[in-house]
Amino acid sequence: SNVEDVKSATTQNPQNTEGYTVHGPKTRSVSKSRMENFRLEIMWKERLLKSGWSVRAASQVKFVIAGSTLDLYNRYIQQLHEFCMKISAPFPPKDPAIIAQFLCIIADKTQKPQSHLRCAKAAITKAYEAMGIDSPTQSADIQALSVGLVKAGTETPRTRSKVMPITHFHALFSSWQNNVHLNTKHLRLKAVTLLALTMMLRPSDVAPHARLFDPDRDTETKVIFSRDQVCFNDDG
Repeated sequence: SNVEDVKSATTQNPQNTEGYTVHGPKTRSVSKSRMENFRLEIMWKERLLKSGWSVRAASQVKFVIAGSTLDLYNRYIQQLHEFCMKISAPFPPKDPAIIAQFLCIIADKTQKPQSHLRCAKAAITKAYEAMGIDSPTQSADIQALSVGLVKAGTETPRTRSKVMPITHFHALFSSWQNNVHLNTKHLRLKAVTLLALTMMLRPSDVAPHARLFDPDRDTETKVIFSRDQVCFNDDG
């Protein structure tokens, strides 16, 4: 099968004891050259070659993912490989419990595990895809574990961003004349500012707790400010 072909192409040589060493219940050594076989692009290429792809076609997979992202994924893949060696488990692990244990280790090493877990899961998913098998990271249990690890391990609580001081923008627009009296530079600045406000400004940034007072009824009603209520006159 494709999986066995890729695994056989990436299996370490027991006779090779140079270079890279991983300590565990059964201490084994793997050379650095053998570790290169566990890079994402190599596993992917090996599977495609075994499937009958030409070298020219199979060699293009390394360009699919940006170089910096590929290096990051490979670091997590090699960490998972080291972990599997340490506990004498096959790589890639078929048991989701091994993935769960590995993600716990990733989360325990940082005070803000969300980004690390996201990258680790993405890397593991790509590794399984490269080998042509389903990834256990997509299971509901692993997804739930990730949420739990983030909530339990994030030491710095998330705080709501402050309300944008819209008065500064209002003062800026009030200082400009109508469009017909503005030069190209100021028209461009005005257009860019309007674009930034309409595309990036959240309604809650302008009116997080807006209320409308009715003097006749002496009542207050909550105003739900939405983007479609933002309008600009044609004359600026």
